[in-house]
Amino acid sequence: MSAGNFDCGKLIEIKVKADQVWADNMATSEFKAEVDALNTIISNQRGFNLVQLQDMEKDNTVKVSWLNDCAEGEVDDCSDECTVSGNEIGDDCKTYELDICKEISFKVAEKKWRGSIWSKEEVIARAMLSKMKQLEENIVQTVVAKLDTYTGVNQELGGYSFVGTDTVIPAAHWTPAMFAYLTRVAIKNRMRDAYILSGSNLFDMAQMAAWNSGNADGKGAQAAITSMPKYFDLFNIDSVLGERKTFLIRPSAVAFVNKNYYGSAPVEFKGKAAQIRYSVPSNNLSGVTFDVIYDTECTSNEIYHKWRLMFKGALLLNPASCDGERKGVLSFVCE
Repeated sequence: MSAGNFDCGKLIEIKVKADQVWADNMATSEFKAEVDALNTIISNQRGFNLVQLQDMEKDNTVKVSWLNDCAEGEVDDCSDECTVSGNEIGDDCKTYELDICKEISFKVAEKKWRGSIWSKEEVIARAMLSKMKQLEENIVQTVVAKLDTYTGVNQELGGYSFVGTDTVIPAAHWTPAMFAYLTRVAIKNRMRDAYILSGSNLFDMAQMAAWNSGNADGKGAQAAITSMPKYFDLFNIDSVLGERKTFLIRPSAVAFVNKNYYGSAPVEFKGKAAQIRYSVPSNNLSGVTFDVIYDTECTSNEIYHKWRLMFKGALLLNPASCDGERKGVLSFVCE
């Protein structure tokens, strides 16, 4: 069916709305966005406190500074106490800003619902849900792609190869024993509190281990896969990155931040630029808020109601280690 076609809702036929027949029909279930990867990052992130980026009135760019002491080999045998020297402590800095901006729009013609079983409120509400889902999933895909650029250098290859920024592991090795290796990687890379974020890698094995955990010979596999927190997004990891990839992430390594310019109460702008602006919470992304712009247009004997949903945010990476290699994010690819 072409966009904006209301033929299926004409009153000349006796019909009922799908959600009056099926409480959870396939049409309404389409409003559920697939956003597991980003919700995982949001629910696990900690230690982030950069409220200046969320100022509703200003587009701030924030420079964060910290002291560093990156010199090694400074410990010596005891010597003359009258002579004191050492390396000078320095500082470093990093600039943060909200660099992800997304929007999606739709419009509805006033006269089209005069002969329809759908009310104006229903058409607008369902259109808003549909467009919000598209926006949410696009944001998640953008974040997954950006996360892949934040990966550091694995300090514990364990015999595997390192290509680009990925530790490449043969498919035959993706078994419960993989969790022993990932635990070792977390320790050697100073990421003891890390969690796993994966696409299809490990998913089937983890499911089978959970189902077989009650069997005598299945308890070992279950113990292995529960040794580290793990999360899966079967829609966005592999599809966005084009390969079977698994991330190991420190909770304090990355932070997702979002801001809105308007509150929930509508603000009306009058005159030639007449608009109404307000914000609405995301239905699927935890803590995310979208700005909404409402406008009307009268053209060709029709009034159009127009909406734009807008998102502003960023995925931020914590300052890296002194050597620039340890970033708190590691990537593993199934070969």
